[in-house]
Amino acid sequence: MENLHTNNQFALLLEAALSTDNKTAWRFTAKLFKEVTDNDKRLKSHVNKMISILPKVRDNHQRELLRVLNIMEINDKLEGSLFNSCIEIWKNTKKIPSVRICAFKLLKRISDKYPELNAEVALLASNQYTKSLSPGIKISLERLIIPKTHL
Repeated sequence: MENLHTNNQFALLLEAALSTDNKTAWRFTAKLFKEVTDNDKRLKSHVNKMISILPKVRDNHQRELLRVLNIMEINDKLEGSLFNSCIEIWKNTKKIPSVRICAFKLLKRISDKYPELNAEVALLASNQYTKSLSPGIKISLERLIIPKTHL
């Protein structure tokens, strides 16, 4: 895969990835995810936009945005909005399982930072929300919620 070396190429990719009226924007966002590094400085000023468009885009696009957001440092001010969006995505059992598990990963990450949210996140892992998940996604969920033990 060729890297996006010029600022102009990256700006065009970012613009396409943040589009809310493009049915293929999720593909641009997937490419963006492959092109960036953890907490990429080129994305820091766009985190708010990524969070704000989450409710407005399709499942595949949500999944890819959540993957990007999961590698970014989210400031305290935006974490609340992200947490709420992730709850809405997770609770919607009609959504594809891959977007739901991406949302849950962020819920877990935020609740690890704010332990007072752990009880709420634990309730979200109830059968009401997990029965529609595929076996593989259920295993991923179990790995997230069951503390790792050292043997």
